[in-house]
Amino acid sequence: MSEHVERVDKSLNDKPPNGPVFEVAIAYTRLEKNQNEMALSGDKREFAVQRLAEELRKKGLILNDVEGLSTENFLKIGAPEEILGRMAEILQIRKPTYIGLVVPFEWGEREAFVRQSEDENLFSWEERHRCLHSLLHQVVNSTENDIVLTTNESDEFIWKAGESLLSKLIATKVVKDVFLLHDEKKRKHLLDNWAWKWTGFTSQPIDTIYSYFGPKVAIYFAFLGMYTQWLFYPSIFGLFIYFINMRSWESLTPPLVSMLAVMWAVLFLQFWKRKNAALLAR
Repeated sequence: MSEHVERVDKSLNDKPPNGPVFEVAIAYTRLEKNQNEMALSGDKREFAVQRLAEELRKKGLILNDVEGLSTENFLKIGAPEEILGRMAEILQIRKPTYIGLVVPFEWGEREAFVRQSEDENLFSWEERHRCLHSLLHQVVNSTENDIVLTTNESDEFIWKAGESLLSKLIATKVVKDVFLLHDEKKRKHLLDNWAWKWTGFTSQPIDTIYSYFGPKVAIYFAFLGMYTQWLFYPSIFGLFIYFINMRSWESLTPPLVSMLAVMWAVLFLQFWKRKNAALLAR
């Protein structure tokens, strides 16, 4: 069973040669019979997940169905850059340009926007997932009539006009989960050069973190690294006070430590504001 789990996990992260990167997977309960078998047996009902897949393909997304354990299948989803770019324009995602301005993205002016330093992609990992999330939830019943879809050989539900199909599938437990897929090359790079890097433990690969996890996570770890560095100074002073332990100075220790702690906090906040402004201006 462990070999089967490993095989399924590997297949979820694989990508075809020169093909798109699959970045999102939908875990769903598969039918005992597939759509073709149902059609051959005279069953005209339409399986809900297959309808979702058809609608996503119409939007230009790339799909790959992977058989999982037990009764689960995984629908891997990727998107060409143009599809993401046009969605980013609709979402008004703000991106930096080569002349230093940060403006809402426009697909027609894409050459004016700065690409990611790590992989030359137009969008960061976090921006791509934001666009994909919107694309997935934009599959709605655009007709004026309700549509009956089947979830297995016996159960059905009504897809109401204007309703998101993915949200309906999640609510009816047909779709068990929608999750992001790691880029194994980037994940291993972060693991080797960040998580397992003991030398320079307070330094952070901020640009790589930003490209992979987005700005909020990058700012958090930038703050954590600087905070850890600055804790070195009060810790040295605290050890000095602890080991000296001079009786004659014992009454002066509390106010002295309090005053230095306040000064340290003020200086740290001022320097962090400068660093934060520099990071945001990158």
